[in-house]
Amino acid sequence: GIPYPEVPRLSITDAKARYDAGTAIFIAVRAQEDYEAAHIPNARSLPLSEIEARYQELPLAAEIITYCT
Repeated sequence: GIPYPEVPRLSITDAKARYDAGTAIFIAVRAQEDYEAAHIPNARSLPLSEIEARYQELPLAAEIITYCT
């Protein structure tokens, strides 16, 4: 099954529209070395293993889109 089924998901089309409009912050939740190998331009790195300790670094008013691939 899908991990975290209670978390809302966006279609790629909707995510791309928000990226193009600059209305969302993209967060790569993969390991740092994976982020360094490749990531969406301007995406921030916040590995899943660090989210609980670092989530306060994210702006409260922003729409946040996480991704792992």
